[in-house]
Amino acid sequence: MIPNDFYRQIVDVLPILCVDLIIIKNGKYLLVKRKNKPFKGIYWSPGGRVLKSEKITRAIYRIAMQEVGLKVKVISFAGFYEGFYEENEQKVAISHTVSLTFICSPITNKVKVDRQSTDFKWSNHLPKQLTLYLPYLPLH
Repeated sequence: MIPNDFYRQIVDVLPILCVDLIIIKNGKYLLVKRKNKPFKGIYWSPGGRVLKSEKITRAIYRIAMQEVGLKVKVISFAGFYEGFYEENEQKVAISHTVSLTFICSPITNKVKVDRQSTDFKWSNHLPKQLTLYLPYLPLH
C-alpha cells in the first residue's frame, strides 16, 4: 500500500489508471455497494487501480479475485471514462482517474466482497452514472 502522503503527491500531478469490470452472468450485472469514495454507498462495478509494471489483463484478474472473489474471462473492451473527484478517502482535493472498462464473465460462482464493499447484487441494470460515462456500451 502506498503511504497516504506519497499518494497525495502522485494524485496532485498525475491521473490514476484504473480498470472497471462489468461482470455479466445470466444477463445480470454484478454490482458491489461501495464503502469508499467516490460513489460511497452506491452499487457500482468492481474496479481499481492498475499497479506499476502490471499488465492490464493481470490487473483485471487481480481485481476480480480481490474485490469479489471471482475468476473471470475477459469478453471485450467496453470503453473508458474519466473521473474528476473533489475528494477521495485519502482526502486528496482533486483526483483524476482514467478507467478502462471490460466486459467479463465469471468462471467461478461464489461472490465474496472484500473490505471495500458492504454488499453485492446481481442487477438487471448498470448504474445510470456508469452508462452515462460509457455511452457506447453495447449492453444498455
